[in-house]
Amino acid sequence: MVILPNAARTAAYLLSPGMHGHELIVYNAGDIQPPTRKKVYKNNIEMLLEDWECGSHDLVKYQGKPIPIRLWREIFRRSHSAFWWTYTKNYSKQRLVIGIYKWYSTPDAFWADFSRRVSRKNWDDIWERLPWKGIVEKAWEKRRVIDEEAATEARARYYMDFNEVFTYREGSKTKVFLSPRKIASKYRSLCGSTMPWDNKEVEGEKA
Repeated sequence: MVILPNAARTAAYLLSPGMHGHELIVYNAGDIQPPTRKKVYKNNIEMLLEDWECGSHDLVKYQGKPIPIRLWREIFRRSHSAFWWTYTKNYSKQRLVIGIYKWYSTPDAFWADFSRRVSRKNWDDIWERLPWKGIVEKAWEKRRVIDEEAATEARARYYMDFNEVFTYREGSKTKVFLSPRKIASKYRSLCGSTMPWDNKEVEGEKA
């Protein structure tokens, strides 16, 4: 996301379906309207991922081009704050699930973890995908475990100078990170790696 010098204008990098690279979209604040309908994904994470990365013509579009959900925060949180206030929690959950989904090596690996056995037929287990609520709850837990493991590793590796390396500025004061998520994000950055949720926060999202 790039903010142009004129505060009334904003530019967003829009990933265009079927194209390599990004397309620069320039618009005036308020030009892009929030969706007028709610799209229900349930446990169709593949459809959510498509709309998150590339957008959907039946949700938000500008000059005939769909706007990815991943850009909605930058577009709507100021120009349509009332809409954004109601959508923030949903956006946070969607981003969490997409981040965990991308963490797995394949979609099959993700669904192997995010499915439940419902019955047995002829000695064969029958599995089904978790419902959306179950996916979100398990994704929160999965991210928590990943971050806590990284934070523990960081404390062990930097035990001599942890309080000097894992710090941040708050006004004129320097403070030490306490949140496992913050520690993990900093540690992965030092190691030259990253997770989809690193260094990104949304209002109301769990730390």
